Amino acid sequence: MADERDARTERRKSIDEHVKEVLPEGSARDHFVNMIAQLESDDEALIVLKGHLVVEERITATIEKFVFYPEHLENARLTFAHKIAIARSMSLDESDSPMWGGIEKLTRCATSSPIPWTALPQPRRWMP
Repeated sequence: MADERDARTERRKSIDEHVKEVLPEGSARDHFVNMIAQLESDDEALIVLKGHLVVEERITATIEKFVFYPEHLENARLTFAHKIAIARSMSLDESDSPMWGGIEKLTRCATSSPIPWTALPQPRRWMP
């Protein structure tokens, strides 16, 4: 038990050091550190977040693959809902698939989480 606590403390120190490099002093850093702490204690929230990020990554890759000039989307600051609508509109025979309902449920679950995702600064680029 003590070893697990020590490992968690070391991990927390490492995260804090990396956050200090990336985020300047202020509320953004505090929100991020709080979010990480909540994720470490909430396996369900972590699973939902990872699922949401993987789905968003795959949808983004699909959109980029099927447009002629994806670089024009980099600064568009599209929301996840925008990306879903674009990908669904590009779908040849799957636009009515139950998969889209599942993605919408995952999104609702992720956005209704008690973890303050929206308190963090939003990235400037669409996806690398």
